[in-house]
Amino acid sequence: MGASYRAKKRARHARRVQLERTARDREPTLEADDDSPSASSDDEDTEQPPRKHRRREGAPVAVHAPPDEIRVANDERDAALAHVGALSTQLSVQGAASRAHEEELSECREHVTRMEAECARLRARETRLKRDKCTIRVEATKAAARAAEMAAQATKELSLRLQKAIESETSTQKERDSLSARLAVATEDLARKDALIASARKRAKAHYMRARRAGARAKANSTTLKRMKSQLSGQWLTNPRGAYSFKARELVRALETCGCAPARIGTVLERIAEAYGGKVPRKISRRSVGRIKMEGGLMAKVQLAFEIAQAKERKRGLTLSDDCTSLGGISHMARHITLEVPSYEPGADPSAYTHKTRVVDVSALFNHTILTQLGSWEKLDEELERILRPIAAEIGVEYCSEDLWRVVRGKMADHAADGQGLGRECEEKRMMVVKKDLGLAVLSRISDEDVEKMIADRRPLPADFTIGWEEVAHLHLALHLGADAFDGLSPEERKQHELFIIAGCGSHKVMNADSSFCDGMSDGYDSPVVFVFAMPKPCLLPNAANRAAIDADVPGGSAAKQAIAESKHGGVKFCGLLGALCNNKDDKRGYQDFHRWFFELIKFEKWGECTSVKFPGTSHIRYQSYLLAAVEVIKLPPEYRRFLELARDRKGDPRMTNIEHNVYTALNDPATITELACMALYYMLISAPAMRAIRGRGRRGSDGQRTKPRLNYADCGPIYDEILMHLDHVIYNATTLFCSPGLATRGKQCVLFGDKWEDQHAIEAIAQVIPSLPAFRHLLVQGLLKARSCWDRFTEKFAGGLQLDAMTSSERLLCYIPAENDDNESLLGQIRKFIRLNPNASARTFSDGVTYAQNDTEAFARRYLSTDTIQQYIMQLARKQDARGDAKKFRRALLEHEAKKAQATRDKQLHRATVARKKRDHIDTIIPLLDKDAVAADGMTKAKLVDQLNWHKVIREDKDVPALSKYNKADLQRLLIEALGRMQLSASTSQIAAAFPGSSPLATSSMIGAFAATSTTLQSVITKAGFAVDRLPVEYDTEDEA
Repeated sequence: MGASYRAKKRARHARRVQLERTARDREPTLEADDDSPSASSDDEDTEQPPRKHRRREGAPVAVHAPPDEIRVANDERDAALAHVGALSTQLSVQGAASRAHEEELSECREHVTRMEAECARLRARETRLKRDKCTIRVEATKAAARAAEMAAQATKELSLRLQKAIESETSTQKERDSLSARLAVATEDLARKDALIASARKRAKAHYMRARRAGARAKANSTTLKRMKSQLSGQWLTNPRGAYSFKARELVRALETCGCAPARIGTVLERIAEAYGGKVPRKISRRSVGRIKMEGGLMAKVQLAFEIAQAKERKRGLTLSDDCTSLGGISHMARHITLEVPSYEPGADPSAYTHKTRVVDVSALFNHTILTQLGSWEKLDEELERILRPIAAEIGVEYCSEDLWRVVRGKMADHAADGQGLGRECEEKRMMVVKKDLGLAVLSRISDEDVEKMIADRRPLPADFTIGWEEVAHLHLALHLGADAFDGLSPEERKQHELFIIAGCGSHKVMNADSSFCDGMSDGYDSPVVFVFAMPKPCLLPNAANRAAIDADVPGGSAAKQAIAESKHGGVKFCGLLGALCNNKDDKRGYQDFHRWFFELIKFEKWGECTSVKFPGTSHIRYQSYLLAAVEVIKLPPEYRRFLELARDRKGDPRMTNIEHNVYTALNDPATITELACMALYYMLISAPAMRAIRGRGRRGSDGQRTKPRLNYADCGPIYDEILMHLDHVIYNATTLFCSPGLATRGKQCVLFGDKWEDQHAIEAIAQVIPSLPAFRHLLVQGLLKARSCWDRFTEKFAGGLQLDAMTSSERLLCYIPAENDDNESLLGQIRKFIRLNPNASARTFSDGVTYAQNDTEAFARRYLSTDTIQQYIMQLARKQDARGDAKKFRRALLEHEAKKAQATRDKQLHRATVARKKRDHIDTIIPLLDKDAVAADGMTKAKLVDQLNWHKVIREDKDVPALSKYNKADLQRLLIEALGRMQLSASTSQIAAAFPGSSPLATSSMIGAFAATSTTLQSVITKAGFAVDRLPVEYDTEDEA
């Protein structure tokens, strides 16, 4: 209906527009027609006589309407048409009339249309009237009259209809407003209902989702219930194959790490399951726990190989560190590797790498030589490649043989000769691998025929032919070509390949400097400086045997002198004795807790401090333990005397032991107190701040991580320079810095790095005793000078222009080494305690547990090793390793090695004895030449001179004859003449007369007769025919003969 209505409306509008256009077009035409009759009449008046003169007589007169009337009628008609158009326009503007009103308007428009058509017909008639003027005028008048009437009537009708239309429009507007109001109400009602529907839908969806979640929860609860039933039944402990599951093995390793005994872990699991209402299908045996622990160690090895392979892919470096000690008479080696690794915790950024120190193992060795230690690192490389190769594809990395040496950039050890020598060997091994890789790269670019030819040229002789010589020749060829290729590299590339640091432990530097300070302080008593005051040495602290020898012998006797020479004195000896009393490593000996509780009460009464600490472990040989003992004693000397008196008097027989007597005597000795004060002050000045700077890692946060990273060894140069400058400062300003007044407040001027005094009570006690210790500053400066020379020797590698000083920041990160070797020291201490608690355990058992616990292997295994294939491989590998019996094989091999070593020693001793016997037999056949002039005549060969000197050395036991291998002939002649001179002075004529009475030819001879009486060689010479006494050198009379 709407479409037809719009179509009709467009049609009506088109017709109206057409009529208006037609009316406008005709208006000038009518005006022209009105003018034409008058013009024609004028022409007729001029050219023709008037019509009235031409009218026939008696003809009727035609009545014509005047032109003005016609014009008026046309105007009225046009006005009517314009009015009709206006009405039509108004009607078209209404636009929203009802259907009935629209029909009426349509009829009006149709009527107007008919009127327009009539007007058109009239216009046509007017045109015909122009042709026939008279006819047209009459008809026009009639038509005008009719038109006027019709127009008036139409106008009246239209006015009525328009009035009705207006009224209808008004009513329609009211209805529209009413409908609009109703529509607004309906719209609001609809919006409200829509909101209700949306709310209802939302509630319905919420109910649906709630029901869906309830279903999911019900399903999850069902699954959880099944899982809980499975767990309570113990099925989680095993996998479908019957082996213990990955989670069960994790739990076993966690319990073992926490200290649970392997034989008790099965019982613990049963008790835990019983507490939660479950059960364990079968008890885990001690052997299974051992294998599970071994699997943890193997996973740690896989992790180590994975991280080394990642370092190679990322072109990063790693550093090695190790330390050796003797445990139970067997050498043990602790090893660590420091490299960049990611975090394996869930949610951690896999691209964030930080430097971590990974435990490698603690292994037992045959001996402590450099080659043995290097061989252990080479075996580690082979073991990592062997373990990771079968599962490399599943993990996503590849570890090739000698990858460890390709990425190693440094070696950390203590300052012992073997530690530094091992570092040089590791550097040479790395360079060999680098050159080998370069050589293999060169060989890969050479054709196979040329390579075979080059190897054939290196074929050994048939006598030297061995199986596998091709591989050896190929290796030698690669090394030869690699050396040439290495020489052809640019200086920057060679520097990058040669970058390797051999580091020394910073903690050992501090410890050695502490020892040097104590040695320098002891040497201060022998200083050539002359003092205006007496500077006695500290009292002697002999052991019980030496004290008994000193008391039993006469003053100045040989026994007393030897006992005094063997006895020690001074602050270091005193601290060792007191440590053995108060904190002995054997907890059954000494005072132990009695000392701790006594001084806890003393400190609370004196300072209000409720602290309970053990005496520094000098018996355990800890870092700075002797200096800490001096700090502890210097604060409370009277209290320690009271403590010793209390310990003496509480005995049934109130007497002091020898060690207690020594300690008590030293506490009353000013010289010993002087050394203790110097040691305590040095600890607070240099030792403690230096150790804190080297070891400083910050405190542990809530997550267990340190707040600061470990100090890089390559960045220690400024710290060591500061130590040297501060030592110079305190040495040259010792008089003003260490005067008693105000010493306790001069911490920032005295202490290294401007720190506060380490122990305020100790520095106050030192300030009080300084006036009574005249040798204090002298001994302190002597010790500081010796410590400074030690620090100067340690810091030679950090001098300007050397490798460490010229390294860039990227090279320092590439060669990152912790500044101290505390990790290996700590690991050796842990295994010492472990073996003490588990005497039959091997080093591998300890290594498996500590590597899994300290290397974050649990998180690594969850991310990379939790699949059934890898776990099955790890379990099979553990079983094979357990079946090999490596510990038993090592013990047997060690015994065989020691037996071979003992046999080699026996063979060497036997060979030495054989050589000595042959030499003695040869010497017994030598006829000594006793004429000095004959020796000086230069008529003897060098060999004869050596024989003569050996005769004096062996037969006469002349200890002044040196080793003869380094002397020339002239020196040998001189030595022989000197030996003859000593021989002449070794006997007297009285001894000769007593040995050869009567007619013996030696009775009236020289003093050589005394020796001849006991020499079988000379007796055989004298008894020979032709022997003349004058062959013996002439001797002068001695005082005995006079």
